[in-house]
Amino acid sequence: MTIQAERTPHYGDSEQVIAAERPQGSFARQLSLGEGADAENLTASYADGVLHVTIPASPKAQARRVKITHSAGGSRVLPGSTAEPGEAPAGSTGRGAD
Repeated sequence: MTIQAERTPHYGDSEQVIAAERPQGSFARQLSLGEGADAENLTASYADGVLHVTIPASPKAQARRVKITHSAGGSRVLPGSTAEPGEAPAGSTGRGAD
């Protein structure tokens, strides 16, 4: 997606400007839209000097739920561990990964 604009001065040729707050001239910005963007349904509006561009997500890229199952067997001791079966490994607080 490419956004192009031009800012022209709001003063006449006979006026002398010492400092301008905003740069003038033309400019362009390019954004790469990923595969998850719905490029066919972009919307844009311009009000009070602000450009609002809405890039919706493609229906294919919408969030989805994945069920996670827990296998039986509970905890296990890994090779090289100093823990005895049923107790937390040395340096562990028992709260999971630190």
